[in-house]
Order: sequence, then structure tokens, then C-alpha cells
Amino acid sequence: MYTIDDIQIFVTTHNRASLLKETLQSILAQTVPIKNITVLDNESTDNTAEIVFQLKDRGVHYVHTTGFLGNFKKAQELVSRPYCMLFHDDDLLHPAYLENALKALNAYPNIALITTTHSAFANNSVPQMPSQVAPSHIFFTSPQKWAQYIYFCEGVSYAPAIYKSKALKESSLEYEKFNKFNDWPLLAKMALHGNVVYFTDKHFMYMRQHQGQDSNSLNFPTIQQIVNWDKLFYELMGANNPHLLLHYLYAWHNKHFLFGKLNIGKKLDDKHYTLAALTAYCKKENLPTWNFNTKPFKWLFLPFLKHLERSFLSQITNTWPIK
Repeated sequence: MYTIDDIQIFVTTHNRASLLKETLQSILAQTVPIKNITVLDNESTDNTAEIVFQLKDRGVHYVHTTGFLGNFKKAQELVSRPYCMLFHDDDLLHPAYLENALKALNAYPNIALITTTHSAFANNSVPQMPSQVAPSHIFFTSPQKWAQYIYFCEGVSYAPAIYKSKALKESSLEYEKFNKFNDWPLLAKMALHGNVVYFTDKHFMYMRQHQGQDSNSLNFPTIQQIVNWDKLFYELMGANNPHLLLHYLYAWHNKHFLFGKLNIGKKLDDKHYTLAALTAYCKKENLPTWNFNTKPFKWLFLPFLKHLERSFLSQITNTWPIK
């Protein structure tokens, strides 16, 4: 039976001393007692070390790291327990998250990844967390279904991910290949090492939105990196997946050059996905259709997401052993 001692908790940080203490306190407030947290600090120049030292008597330890992706690499080096979490220095955990993660570890076999969806909040508007969260979740045994869910349903969180340590040691963030959008590829490929539990209550994790986060940086991927990202998900989702029509729609609108193709009229799997074919597909699935030239793209995209989510959920086996 797994206990909290089987999950090694890391918090990765860089120059966010003003946010770090609140993050650490949210982990220390878990309903299962946390005895040890390791803060991995990648060359901060602020008072990060001082903040960590203030919590030393509560089992919070400081490790200085260096170099590109130094925190991730140091976690791979230091991890020694069966599972580990690499939490972010600017987000907050609901007190019941790790308790529910442990229930999942003890309810399902061969777990490679546990994560959740999230709520977002503005930097200066820290939310009041509800006292109760629902243990509702999806159990994925298929890497293909997990990749489809990530790609089409979105909302999957990177910060609270709990990894099978052996799988994490064998993985990489592949920053050069995907740029800052390397998080979903890492999460998607975890399913190749075992099963996935995904919690669907948005109150398990709170993502802080602020100007200093990487998602707001101007470090955008190159066209080749977008090709790499699309190609990976294309392969993980299954080349013959009929729902890849949405992938073409997404690629057409956002100019994601899937396999270097510059429009959705290119031939793949002996089909031509034209706008006429797209409209016909929508009608067949009883989905709203609009003129692409006059209506916002998202009006068509969002109903597709809802349709796909329902489709995926109907195909995924849920035994719901967590109470």
C-alpha cells in the first residue's frame, strides 16, 4: 500500500520568492502530513533561499541547481521514491489533492501519471478554496485515448503531475524540439509507461496568472517546432483516428503545419478534408455549422470539443473505485 512517503515532492523555482512561500504553504496544508519538500532553485538572484530557510523546521529543504533545465535534471538525479511531483513555484494546491492521489495509487494498477484540471486566478486575487472537492476522475489505460483527451479536451495541468519515478528518469522535456510547449508532450508520453488517472474537479489545483509566467513570454516556437508538436500528437492519437478531422481544422486556422502541409485540402489517409467536407461532417454529427468567412472560428471549434469530449468519455472505461 502506498503512503505519502512514496511520493517525493519537489518545487521548482527561479526568482519567484514573492510567490514561493504561498505555494509551499499550500503543499504543507495537505490533509496527509507532508514531512519533506525539496525546493529546486535554478540560479535565483532574489531571496528564494531565505524564504525556504524560514520553513526549514517544517521539512522544506533547499537545493541550488545550475544550467538550462537544471531543476528538471536535478529532480531526475535526486528522485529515489516510487513516485514524485514537480510542482511549480507560483501555483496552489487544494489541501485534498495528495490524499486523493494516494487513493488513486492504491486503487488502480500500474499508474504512470496522476494529474488534474485546474482553476485560474489573477495574481492579486487568491481564491477561497472550497472545503470539499469531488474525487471524480477518468482512468486511462490507452496512450491513444490519453493523447486524444489532452489534444481535444484541453485543461490538463502540468504543475501538479505525479509521475512514476522510473518513467520520469527515462524522459526529457525536449525543449529544443517543442520549445516552451514541451509540457503536454511529456504528459502524453507518460501513458506509454503505464496507466493515467485524471481528476476532473477544477478546484484541485489553482494556476496563478501573472506577467512573469513563461506562457506569457515572447518565446514562441518556430514553424519546425510546431510541426514537431503536431506530428507527435498525430502519431500518439493514432493515424487512422476519424476525429483527426478536427486536427485539420485546428491546423488550418492556426497555421500549424502538420507534416509541413500548408492547408487542410491536402490528401491524407485517402481523404480530402475541405470546408465542404467539414460542414457535411458537422451536419452528420448534429453540430452547429457556420460560414467560415463570416463567423468566429471558435464558434465551430468549441462545439467540436464538446462533441469529442462526450465521444471520448463514452469510450473510456471508468470503474470509479475512489470514494
